[in-house]
Amino acid sequence: MVQRRISQLGNEGVIMRLLLTVLLLVPSLVLPQSANQVVGVNAGGTADEYKTLVQGANVTITHAAGTITIAASGSGGGLGYAIQFECPNQATTTDAQTVYWGSKNLAQQTTADMHRIYIPKAGTVTVCYIHLHSATAGTGENWTMNIRKNNTTDYLVQTIAVANAHRVWSNGGLSISVVAGDYLEIKEVEPTWATNPANVRRSGIIYIE
Repeated sequence: MVQRRISQLGNEGVIMRLLLTVLLLVPSLVLPQSANQVVGVNAGGTADEYKTLVQGANVTITHAAGTITIAASGSGGGLGYAIQFECPNQATTTDAQTVYWGSKNLAQQTTADMHRIYIPKAGTVTVCYIHLHSATAGTGENWTMNIRKNNTTDYLVQTIAVANAHRVWSNGGLSISVVAGDYLEIKEVEPTWATNPANVRRSGIIYIE
């Protein structure tokens, strides 16, 4: 009876018949299912289905009337970033010195607070790599690198004892909270060498998330 009445409506009847066909074919997608779901296609690409948006690490999903907001979260307020730094060539090294270096194209200093590496965005320093190359490798006594925050607190990167021309200090387990305007500096504690390294160049990178 419904189909007969629709057929008597001419063009409007054709449209209504199409709508009725859609309703009969996909009844599961006509009425709302669970809350906060969206319509999608199944993995095989053969049928429509309702899907739930699932938030993951450092991602939040917020449902509201007419909108779905997907945003980054976490300590850094977004993706992490890296800061690189270096120090010019040091022709000769001195036994048992503590030196500081970082952001400036200036040789390492025995006085702290001259090589400030400023933090532009709040987060947590989680990784640091420091690379040193010396034309004369020298001997392999204990050599320590630290990160100094705001010229008050030191955080150990690593102590190594190798006699290679290439030396690498690394720490992937750091947790140094920083805010915009904080500054860092590398504090280096040098040993008393049997044979001193010479023509030493330093560089480093920190990752903040």
